[in-house]
Formats: sequence, structure tokens, C-alpha cells
Amino acid sequence: EQLQEPLLLRGYFSAQTHPLLAPLVPQLRDLLREYEVAGNGKVRVEIVDPAEDPELEDEANQKYGIRAIPFQVADRYQATLVNSYFNVLVQYGDGHQVLGFGDLIEMKAGATTNLEVQLRNPEFDLTRAIKQVLYSYQAGGNLFDSISQEIELIAYVSGETLLPEQLVAYKQAIIEQLAAVEAESGGRFSVRFLEPEAAGGGLARQIEEEWGFMPMMASLSDSRQFYFYLTLADDRQVVQLPIDFNAENFRPALDAGLKRFAQGFTKIVAFVAPQMDLQMARMGMTGPGFSNLEAAVTENNTIRMEDLSDGSVSAEADLLVLVAPENLDQIQLFAIDQFLMRGGSIVLIASPFISQLAGGNLAMINRNSGLQEWLRHHGIEWEETLVLDPQNTAFPVPVTREVGGFRFEDVALIDYPYFIDARSPGLNPDHPITSGLPQVTMSWASPLRINEEANRLREVTPLISSSGESWTSASMDILPRMTDAGISAWQVEGETGSRVLAAVVTGRFDSWFAGKPSPLMPEAGAEADADLTIGSVIERSPESSRLIIYASNDFLTDQILGTISSMSGGQYLGPLQLIANSLDWALEDGGLLGIRSHAHFNRSLPPLEKEEQLFWEYLNYALALMALIVIALWQRSRRLRRQQRYLQELGGMA
Repeated sequence: EQLQEPLLLRGYFSAQTHPLLAPLVPQLRDLLREYEVAGNGKVRVEIVDPAEDPELEDEANQKYGIRAIPFQVADRYQATLVNSYFNVLVQYGDGHQVLGFGDLIEMKAGATTNLEVQLRNPEFDLTRAIKQVLYSYQAGGNLFDSISQEIELIAYVSGETLLPEQLVAYKQAIIEQLAAVEAESGGRFSVRFLEPEAAGGGLARQIEEEWGFMPMMASLSDSRQFYFYLTLADDRQVVQLPIDFNAENFRPALDAGLKRFAQGFTKIVAFVAPQMDLQMARMGMTGPGFSNLEAAVTENNTIRMEDLSDGSVSAEADLLVLVAPENLDQIQLFAIDQFLMRGGSIVLIASPFISQLAGGNLAMINRNSGLQEWLRHHGIEWEETLVLDPQNTAFPVPVTREVGGFRFEDVALIDYPYFIDARSPGLNPDHPITSGLPQVTMSWASPLRINEEANRLREVTPLISSSGESWTSASMDILPRMTDAGISAWQVEGETGSRVLAAVVTGRFDSWFAGKPSPLMPEAGAEADADLTIGSVIERSPESSRLIIYASNDFLTDQILGTISSMSGGQYLGPLQLIANSLDWALEDGGLLGIRSHAHFNRSLPPLEKEEQLFWEYLNYALALMALIVIALWQRSRRLRRQQRYLQELGGMA
């Protein structure tokens, strides 16, 4: 629906290819034809074999970087090497995306040496590529071509007699820039300046009540107070513009705000995650790595590696992803708090504990995020425990067996209740983030405690919960336990019941720093910086603010994803799909939400007790036996009917 130019989808498929790929070509070809039908004349599909057209093959190699992949193919007569194409080109305007073998295919090792090969999720992969080339094309044009509604910039700015001298010059500079934007908008952008102190200060009281806009101060030694807030608004939402009072940075901040109202632009995600500590690595101690998560965020969004030490989040950011934070100080906390107060959305992946692998030993250690008091202020707490659940994902452990006086090291899978196997209804079936996911493993998660009174004006929705048989433990001994018989030795402790492991909170939040001076303000008597520092605190957020919390530091680490993938024999994408859904929902981009989790190899069966396994096994035997009996009786009946007809025919002839 957003296409303004023709879109080309061209499949490069070789007639001679690997026998496991050959059945997948018709599936891709048919899917491409469906896009052509849905495009209503805006989509053109071409299916080509580059080996039959040297010019097309040269264009594919030189222009698009598409090259044949060598596959070894064996039949009853010979083994040979076949160079085969298996690519899809998505071209829009002067931009293009190429989906290759690694983008389209998912492989899984079977129980034997056989290898299963399927299309991973072609509808999602193609749709994502189309969105990327579309967004790239639109980013180079007029921003207002993608904005259908009228937008007004409302500036709550004090009179020039109250403003510091630097802000008077800043105001004049942005007025000139706003006039240029207004001329470009085709009537879809307007500007209005309002003085909050006018008419007895009624507007000042209103914006304090509605948006938490408090008077600003240039420094603690300057008692003059003034207002300088800029907002963008249409009939659905209000967005505050972050400003640093540098006129050169105003237009990028304005464009970033306008893109919140536009369709067809790649969203910008500010990403904060731990970096690998080289000194710890040399000592054999490995901390968390999140390269897979970073790659998943980058797939559909523009990522900005954020540094919160300056007390702010990038003005271009639409969303903040905060992963396993540690020892956040007041300035970093202020950046997070004020981003939420401006109407931003935050995805927080954190808990009081984190795993550590040191010298081959697995340990759980405390991790101080610095967010405990801030979250408690918003009516959310982590319990200082870990959740254990009999509904869990198995954990691989080394075992030793003795045969004929020899010792052999094997790997066995045992129940590990710290790896919580969450699936519906534990995965909320009514929320868009989790409704399409078949299963997610939450590793070493802590329960969330929600204060209903503090959140009475906000909506709190649990996303992930443990089963009703789960329990909690404060023990840091997380090493897998196994009896001599090879059975998991974990025992239920304390009260059992479902625990909330992830939740989304939406609505109006009150700032942790309300009524306090901004930590960015220079102290009284301190030397002033060369750049003007304005001390202001936004004390209340709009209704559009969103906070999504996942109470585990570990379930998205590269190590955990790799461990579970090795057990399943294929890629384990559940947690990454969960976070991608969270970003799409928070950014109100639902185009990929419904199709992201439609892969072939992520529909694992729920774990069954031994009695349940025997029940289904014997039921299968019984059904098969009943079917054989029915077939035998039917065959006997047919023979009897044929004999009767034969005897009747003989009697007639006699």
C-alpha cells in the first residue's frame, strides 16, 4: 500500500541444484507470485535461470553481488560439483536488497545423519526486505510526503526579557529554521509560540499538570526561571522534542520528531548493553555477550550504540533498549527517566542476578543495576530470588560411564528448572508481543512484584509467567544436579504458584526526579561551562509512554542461545523473536508482528511427564491396531459380498 514506484522481485534459481533445495524453488516461486497479485500492478516478478542468460548472470554478479554457490551432488553414477543460484532480488527505486541461501534456508540435524532443509520464514524475510528498500527510498525524499495528517509545533517559551541571552539568539535561529520547514510541508506543518507566564500563569499551571513541564534555571546561582519546551502534536499524540540549545542540532532533532508521525521510515533504537571485558576473558571468566541480540535489533531498525554518561538519550532515538545494566549512576538514571518522561518507550532486560562462567564452573552472582529505587517508584520490584519450574528446557551436562574398566565422557540432557519453558498460557495469548510465539525459554529469571496501588492509573499486562507448579529459591547454587540413576535431583521448596517474569506497563509515569534539581545542573559556585547548561526536569510523561520489562539478565546471551540451539539441532530464535516483537509493538509498527514466528523448526512440543508419554505411545498403538481390525473386517465383508454375487450369478445361469 505504501509503494509509490514499481517494485521488482526477481528470483535467481538454477535448474541444476542440490536435491534438498530443488523442492523449495516452487514454494518460493509461488510466494513471489502472491506478492505480485497483492501488489495490484505495483509489483513485477521475474523468475530467471542465470545459466541460460549470460547478460543477466553478469548483471547479477557485478551489480548486485549475487554469485553461484558450489554444492557437491552425488548420484548412482558420479559425484560432482554444481554451481547453483538460490537468491531473491528486491529492487525499489535505486535501492535493492538481496536474500541469499543463508537468509532463506533453515537447517536442522535429524536424529540420524540426515539433514532437514526448509524455507525459514520466506514471507517474513521478503516483507522485511521490501520494508527496508522502501524506507531507504523514502528517507531520501521529502519527509512530508510520508505524513498525511496536519502537525503543529507548539513552543512553550517565556518572553525574551526572562530568557538568558544565549536562548534569545537560539530562539531567533530556530524561528528561521521553522519557517523553512513550514514552507516545505505543503500546509501540513504549523508553528505556534505560547508564553506560559502570560495571563496570570494559567498556561504554566496547565502544562505542569498535563506534561510535567517545570520552570528552568540556567544554574543554581541564577535564580531567574523561564520556560523553553517544544512539542509536536497531531490529533492522536504529543511528542516532546529533546533540545540541547545548539541551533545546528535543532533541524535533525525536529526531523527525528516528525518521523514519529510518518509512515515508511526505519526506526532508530538506542542500544545499551555490556561490552566484552578483555581482562576477564584472559582470566578465563566470561561475561554476557549480546551479539545475536544486537544483530536481531539491527535487522529491522537503525541501531545507535548509546552512552548514557552525558545524561541524555540521542534525540533521534524512537526507543531505548537497556540490556543487563550495572551500577547506573544518577546522571545515567536521569537520561533513562527523562527519555520515558518525553513519551519514549523503554525495553528493559535486567534482574538482580547474572550467571558467570569461570574456570569451567557455572556460578550465579549479584548484579546491581542501579534501577531498583527507580522501578520501585513506578510500582515494580524484582524479588531477590530465582524461579524454578518443573516445566523446563533440558540442560546438557557431562556424565562419566565405565565399561570394562574404561571411563568415557558423554553428554546427557537432564531437567533443569532454572530454564523455564514458557508457552501459552504462560506466554500471554492476548497480547501482540507474545500471541504468535510458540515457546520461549527464560533462563535464571527473577519474579516481578507489581504494586497495584502505585499502578492504578496505568495499565500493567503480564507477558510471560511461569507455570502454577513453579517455586522460588534464594540459593545461588545453580549447578545442575543429577542422581546416580541419571534423574534430576531438584526438589520443590516453599510455596508453588505462577510468577510474572515479564510485563508491559503503559500510561502516565511520574518522574523519579520530580521536585529535585537536575543532576546535570552545575552546582552553586562552580565554574560555568563554555556551553550553556539548562537545568530542567520533566516531571510527568504523556499517556503514550511504555515500559517493557524482562526479568532476566541471561536469556538473550549468546551463550544461552547457542546452548539451546545445540540441543535442538537448529537455530533457537524464540527470545530474539520476542524482542523483535517488543520493538515493533512499542514503535507501533505491526507489519511484521503477525508473521515473524512462522518458521518451521521452532514449534517444539510441550514437555510431557513419563506417564503422559506412555499414554500417547500406547494410544498410537491401539489406534493402529483398531485401524488394522477395521480394514480386515472391511476386506472380509468385500470378499463375502463378491462370493454372494458370484453364487447369485451361477444360480441365475442354472
